Amino acid sequence: MQAVYTTPMAQWIVEGFEQDLVRLEFEDLVLDFPAMLLPEVRVGDVLRLHEDGGWFRFVVDQETTTKLKNEAQQALADLNKGAPEGDIQI
Repeated sequence: MQAVYTTPMAQWIVEGFEQDLVRLEFEDLVLDFPAMLLPEVRVGDVLRLHEDGGWFRFVVDQETTTKLKNEAQQALADLNKGAPEGDIQI
């Protein structure tokens, strides 16, 4: 039986960086991984685990990363549609 974190649908999202660590979000967990064990990544990248000869390695899922970023940008644009322009007086 394959572990849930290695299934093809499992996605790990790069949450941030702290020194030599990359903070990854997986479902409701946030885990820190040594940056040297990951490919070159940016905040918001979606990673998947791939098996390679009995070894696992993370790869960036460019298609899903782009899709999620576009969805987030569209959601933000929709939120701001009715917002007033210019400075707001408080």
